[in-house]
Amino acid sequence: MLQTTYSIYSEDADYGHLFIEAGKNHIACWTKDEAQNKFTAFELFQCSDYSGAEFPEIINAAKAHSKLLSAQPATTKFILNTAEVFCLPLDSAHRSDDFIKQNLELLFGPCSDARIFSQAYRELLFVSRIDKNLQENVRSVFTQVQFHSQYACLMPSLISNGDAGVVYLFFYPHYFSLVAFKEGNLQLMQTRAYGAAEEVLYFVLNVFKQYNIDNETEILTGGFIDKESKLYQTLYQYLEGLKPAEVDENLFAFANLQGYSSHYFLPYVKYEL
Repeated sequence: MLQTTYSIYSEDADYGHLFIEAGKNHIACWTKDEAQNKFTAFELFQCSDYSGAEFPEIINAAKAHSKLLSAQPATTKFILNTAEVFCLPLDSAHRSDDFIKQNLELLFGPCSDARIFSQAYRELLFVSRIDKNLQENVRSVFTQVQFHSQYACLMPSLISNGDAGVVYLFFYPHYFSLVAFKEGNLQLMQTRAYGAAEEVLYFVLNVFKQYNIDNETEILTGGFIDKESKLYQTLYQYLEGLKPAEVDENLFAFANLQGYSSHYFLPYVKYEL
């Protein structure tokens, strides 16, 4: 089952270069005017959990409602949004394939049908697992495709704003990503599924306790969350520094955001790739 959530286009959208983010329960697609650094089109689809083998079926269903996926892009940049990811220093002595595989299996369990995908930024290496069938099917659907890691794409913009302590909460359908900085240093990045607002709250409070993060630390939220929702109200009741992240609406070439709050478009405005 797939449904369209957002579908916004500017009059002069160029569909030649396509960006896609794929998570367990969503597909996000967008185009940008690179010269002006403006989003010219954005689509978001929600779907049930799918396997790598089912990816072509999901894309074909989305194409029936998509201007972007129905076009023939010259290039496609595919961002893997997965919980099966961890980070280690780029100069670490423990960068062997065996070490990485053992840690992925320790954290997320064994998986014989996965490949290791890594991407570096500055002194950090972001390592994740990608379903072999997903990788192959993405390449069969989008012939000129480049793969990217969600956190490696986020880190350039987040680190530049991380001089002080700050925590980011990016929400997607049924899961969220947390990125925590303390004194300008990355403390934790993690993506987790959730079914209730309390699960998110307990996780954030535990992170603050484990990493000795001050209760008044700014927590910037964005993505699939509404200020009137039980999720936001529950978090706001207990997290002093919680607030929606401010997004410059000049980043969008749309005439308007069609009633959507600008923070809905996080983390996409934060991606650098």
